Amino acid sequence: MNVNISFIKLKNNVTSEYHLTKRNWKSKEVQWSDIHKVMSNSKIQYSCYSWLNGYKTYDNWSNDKQSCVVLDIDDGMTISQFQKQYKHLTYCLATTKSNMIMKKGLVLERFRVLLPCINVSTNPNIYFKALELVCDANDTQTLTRTASFLGNDNAIIIYNDAKVLDMYPYNELAELQLQEEETNKLIIDQDLLPNVSRLNVSTIKEKLTFEIVVEVIRSLGYEVNGSKFRLRSDERTDSATINYRSLNIKDYGDGYSNDLIGLLVDKHGFSFKEALSYINNYI
Repeated sequence: MNVNISFIKLKNNVTSEYHLTKRNWKSKEVQWSDIHKVMSNSKIQYSCYSWLNGYKTYDNWSNDKQSCVVLDIDDGMTISQFQKQYKHLTYCLATTKSNMIMKKGLVLERFRVLLPCINVSTNPNIYFKALELVCDANDTQTLTRTASFLGNDNAIIIYNDAKVLDMYPYNELAELQLQEEETNKLIIDQDLLPNVSRLNVSTIKEKLTFEIVVEVIRSLGYEVNGSKFRLRSDERTDSATINYRSLNIKDYGDGYSNDLIGLLVDKHGFSFKEALSYINNYI
C-alpha cells in the first residue's frame, strides 16, 4: 500500500519562518512501510495535501490526490487511549518534538497520526468538517488548507495494521451538520410570517416527519412511491429518495442533495421564508 504526500526538504530545520516553507513542495507516493521515515525526519515538512506549482497558499490548495489524513494531538488523549479507540484502523503514529515536554504549563504525550483513507471529499467545507469529526482531540491547526508538519528525529513510531479509514460516513454527517449550522442562523421574522410565530428553523425541522415530507412533496406535483420519486422531468425512473431518518432528499441521478426547505428554494423558486411558511401549513 502506498500513500500520496507532499513534502519539502528544509535546511537548518527551518520551521518558524513561514515564507521559507512556502515554495518547492513536491508530491509523491510513499510506500506505507516507509512512511515512518518521513515522520521521523526533522529536515522534512510533510502534508496530505498538494498545492499548485508547489506553492503553499490557501488558494493553491488541492486534495484531489489525497489518500491519507494527518491528526495532530497535543492534549485530550493519550497514546494508549488513541490505540484503544482506533485499533480498528490502519495508522502510523509518531511522537512529536514536544512529547512529554513542558508546553503551556503542561507535560503531555504529544503525537501525530497518519491514516490511509478512501472516499475523501474534495469539497473543502465538507472535508474539513469531516476531518474534525474523525477525532475530537485533533488540533485545529490541521483544519487549514496550508496544514503541514515537521518530522521528529527522535520520534517513537507505532504502526497499526487494520482497516483503512473510510471518510464516507464522516462526509455524510459533515454535510448534515453544515446544513444545520447554516439554517440555524436564520430566525424567522414574526411580522413577515405571522403563522410561524417566530419559530426558528430547528423547531420546524423537529416537527417534520417522513409522512409530512411526503405530503409536501406530493403537493408540489410529484408522485411519491414509498420513499422514491422522480425529481427531474427528463428521467425515466424514480432516482430521488427521501431518507427515512434524516428526511434529506437525494437524487442519485445527478447527485443533488438537500433538505425539504432547500428543495422548495432550489427547485420551485421559494424564498427561504416562503418555504418555511409553506411547510408550516402541513405541520
